[in-house]
Amino acid sequence: MSNDGFERPAPIDPGPGRSGGGGFRVVGIVLVVLGLGMVLVCAGGVYWVSQNEAVMEGLQSIADSQNAPGTEELRAAGCDQAMVLDPTVFLRMAAGFSDEFDELQQANVADEMPSTIVICNATGSGAPSCPDVARVYVESVGSAEGPFMVQVASGGSDPCQEVYAADGEGLGDLESWARSRADEDEGEDDPF
Repeated sequence: MSNDGFERPAPIDPGPGRSGGGGFRVVGIVLVVLGLGMVLVCAGGVYWVSQNEAVMEGLQSIADSQNAPGTEELRAAGCDQAMVLDPTVFLRMAAGFSDEFDELQQANVADEMPSTIVICNATGSGAPSCPDVARVYVESVGSAEGPFMVQVASGGSDPCQEVYAADGEGLGDLESWARSRADEDEGEDDPF
């Protein structure tokens, strides 16, 4: 009997060979089952991606972009990572993820994009500028297929994104270039 006049119940004996903590066991089992479920979902997603030709082509293109013509010269100019990408690959990847992104939409979006994207990532303060990257790229490949975009990211600063003509002449930042293209398209539709 306790000091307050009430008798406290005896602790529950889990029985021979058993210990308490059954609640922890249940939680552990639930966590293991949830973990296995997540592994199965992820494995299914990986399998789906590996069976999607457009997605696999895009991933291969990204891997190849690090050894594309001009990347070696860009790394020599100060880019820690240099990539030359074909933006239409990303459109085909989007189509691989969504049936709604049909060929007509791909063609319309592709018309509004530069033909190539040149990416330079640098970690130090000696990163080349967008005009420097454009110059090195054009010198190394001769001439681009059409207008190309250069993006340079360095440390924590905002990246520059500028568009250049095939010969390397500056056409302005990406937003201004896209806006001028949209204005040109509107002017073509207007008969007056």
